Amino acid sequence: MALSQPLKWWRPFRLMSAAQVEGLVGDKIVLPPSALEEILNAGSASAAPARPGTQPFIPYLLMFRITNPNTGKFVYAGVRDFTAEEGYAGLSPYLVSALGIVLPDGPSDVTANKPSSAVDYQETQALGEAYGSQVTIRLELAPNGDFVRFRALSPYPEIKDWRPLLEHHFRAAYTTLTKDSVVRFQHNGKDYSLVVDKISPDTHGAICIIDTNINIEIDFLDGKGGNESVSVSQEFPIRPSYSQNIKISEPVRGSVDPGDILEYKISSWDRSQALEIELSDLEDDVSLDLLVSPISRLHRTSPMINDFMFGLFDMTGPNSKTLTIPSVHPDLHDAEALKIGVYGYPGEGASTEASSFSLCVRSVPDTSCLENTVHTIDHAPGEVQCLNCRSWVSESTMMLHQNFCLRNNTTCPLCFQVFLKSSQECANHWHCPYDSHHGSSEASKIKHDLMYHEKAKCGQCDAECDSLVMLAGHSKTVCPKRCIVCQFCHLEVEQGGDPANPTPELIISGLTAHEYLDGARTTECHKCDRIVRLRDMSMHMLAHDRTRLSRQPPPLCRNAVCGRTRFGVGSQGVVNNSAGDAVVDRLGLCEVCFEPLFSAFYDPDGKAMRRRVERRYLKQLMGGCGRAGCDNEWCRTGRKTLGLEERGVRAAEAIKMVKPLLDEVSIDGAPMFFCVEELNAARRKLAEQIANEGAYELHWCIAAVEASNCDLDKAKSWLVDWAPGIKRG
Repeated sequence: MALSQPLKWWRPFRLMSAAQVEGLVGDKIVLPPSALEEILNAGSASAAPARPGTQPFIPYLLMFRITNPNTGKFVYAGVRDFTAEEGYAGLSPYLVSALGIVLPDGPSDVTANKPSSAVDYQETQALGEAYGSQVTIRLELAPNGDFVRFRALSPYPEIKDWRPLLEHHFRAAYTTLTKDSVVRFQHNGKDYSLVVDKISPDTHGAICIIDTNINIEIDFLDGKGGNESVSVSQEFPIRPSYSQNIKISEPVRGSVDPGDILEYKISSWDRSQALEIELSDLEDDVSLDLLVSPISRLHRTSPMINDFMFGLFDMTGPNSKTLTIPSVHPDLHDAEALKIGVYGYPGEGASTEASSFSLCVRSVPDTSCLENTVHTIDHAPGEVQCLNCRSWVSESTMMLHQNFCLRNNTTCPLCFQVFLKSSQECANHWHCPYDSHHGSSEASKIKHDLMYHEKAKCGQCDAECDSLVMLAGHSKTVCPKRCIVCQFCHLEVEQGGDPANPTPELIISGLTAHEYLDGARTTECHKCDRIVRLRDMSMHMLAHDRTRLSRQPPPLCRNAVCGRTRFGVGSQGVVNNSAGDAVVDRLGLCEVCFEPLFSAFYDPDGKAMRRRVERRYLKQLMGGCGRAGCDNEWCRTGRKTLGLEERGVRAAEAIKMVKPLLDEVSIDGAPMFFCVEELNAARRKLAEQIANEGAYELHWCIAAVEASNCDLDKAKSWLVDWAPGIKRG
């Protein structure tokens, strides 16, 4: 609709309190309902005369220029909704900061006894003019942007690719970007700040970032100029920023301080075998722990004591801890790499200095293949087993051994470990009453209780778990703050959702909450051109695949030299199986091969058709088709190409040769041999070449070559999409 004059609207507003606009992010504002009514009325007045029943004109995107009358600063914004109280407007922290409005550190005497929702700017004038009692909001559209340059306030070395990160946060919360404003957002628990340094076009001091392609540049301050801020958790160590690459069966040595993690990365291993990770040469049983996490689409973080997939805290052998991960574990199927963390336990009884170790990763036969293996202990003839320590000794010395053993040794009735009665290990040996863990030191008991029986709180979502080990499982599976790479937007985002109350849709689909929402976007199926939701596309393609596997081979042209199907092919893998409305009997030939034989004369018994077929055979045998490269043995030219003797040159001999072929004309499926044009012959040869590879039947290869117009790559792609392969076995 054409405008007779620009749409104009503006009003002054008092600002809502921080409590009232909690949750307002990005450049969004909240206006009262009367503002929407006034904008609609202004649009109706400024629009050209409209037909009855049409809506008044308002812009597709509502954008506003907000000005602080005290300082003259301005910022552009988008609107979230029209639910504010009359006379008030709610601004996000980004907008408040851009306008130079400084919020007070604490309540004034005027507002101390009132709830935060009742505090407005008029009541805070006692705090000074810096608190800005009013702003002016004007409807003004910013131009679509094509370039923006950001200036980072810190180096942020952990971010390798800014494009998907900015795209995710801007798409969720921003309509505009204003020059010299500071954009702040969080990612993986860390705050990021970027100054909008330059924009294009710069006619309004702001740009619109909706429905436009924008080139992005980022300038970084050096280490001295930037205000670096490092956030360190008080409960858990920070994630390591460097991983040392290791290889299978190559041991490495290292040392780690208490409370730190030394990280290793393995990128290549035999996926058909299990992985055995051994931590050896340990000084004691509590100082070092083994933590392992895969790196995949659903697992993006390095192993930590509160965030790991596989962990080992108890000794499994003399001075060693060995963790075996089966090859069939589902989290290893799509893992890009495996990160191994050696964690220095800082608790009671552990070493206060750096602990050394040796780490080795090996490929071993899958443990699932050894489940039923029976382990036996070999012993020499004449040996008997001591009932106390269960060792095998000579029968002649059994009496002496038992006297000594019963006097000095004792055996744990639960784990059958043998201890000296006077040893400290015997005095400190323990078994957990709640699980199968056990140990032989007071420090290991304290560590076990800390890891398995003390409640722990998630630092991301505030969920409380029964133990630190369960917290690690929570962080790797259901934590809404867990970072994943969305399979639809391909951005690294939080998975979202409520772990305590998962929706039935998430359970059935197997998607995360973010993927389920993002998957609601639609796209066009490249096979059938239907509009399908992204989250349903895998099931839609599976339906296509089921249909492909159940398809019947297309009927071929009866001409054994022809490279066409009988009824032709269509778009999107369509292979016609009938002649449609046609009533002419084409003798099983395709339309092109039958065309020279067609006649409109009435021929109920087919005698005239038989004569036309005979004439065509005789013409081929006696005169040839004249096409170079013809390999039809029922053609004079083809016989010469194949090096065969000339036969049928005389009419009498030719009639005698074609008689068997004429007798088979009425037999459905009997081959015919008519010469074809060069392109058709090339199609047949290409189809036979593909069929010789053994993956697809000749019928489907001919249909693929016909649909692709004799293009080898396109034909193979067509076969993958539409043709069932040859079943083996």
